[in-house]
Amino acid sequence: MRVLSWSQGVATLGNAFDDLKYVKQEVEKMCDWLDTL
Repeated sequence: MRVLSWSQGVATLGNAFDDLKYVKQEVEKMCDWLDTL
């Protein structure tokens, strides 16, 4: 649920602000976090 809500939030904000750089940065953070699990 955490990953789903995080990714949906990022997608929503990235789309709202038309900011692909933000989306890429957040996806990298998600991947880094998942690697620690």
